[in-house]
Amino acid sequence: MPVVDAHQHFWQLDQPEPFDYAWLGTPELAPIHRDRLPDDLKPQIDQAGVNHTIFVQAQHHTSETRWALRLADQHPWIAGVVGWVDLASDRCEAQLEPLAEHPKFIGVRHVTEAEPDDDFIIRPDILRGLKILEKHGVPFD
Repeated sequence: MPVVDAHQHFWQLDQPEPFDYAWLGTPELAPIHRDRLPDDLKPQIDQAGVNHTIFVQAQHHTSETRWALRLADQHPWIAGVVGWVDLASDRCEAQLEPLAEHPKFIGVRHVTEAEPDDDFIIRPDILRGLKILEKHGVPFD
């Protein structure tokens, strides 16, 4: 049975602030330390029989989410974007609402393992943000 779906990260190294790709600078990641854009992936997914991909955020910034949604608008095979909003912010709902209006915005992710606070996900401010996601029916990855 052919693969029909996959998830993918894209990045463009010359993106201005606040994009930070320093994590790509390690020797073990040297093979992927280059732009990774939809045109790079399309031949590979065609060959593999993949019909759609999901973009998964790599940056803790809404700018990346908006950038990924623009990519999804340009490439119909990008079926969805799992983006980011600042769950701890008082502006979480204001950040979420315009993103949630986009038909390809399908969820929010936060790289919790990168947080120094082991209790990050159960902090009161984060729980408030998660309730905002719930209110809007937006999944959290």
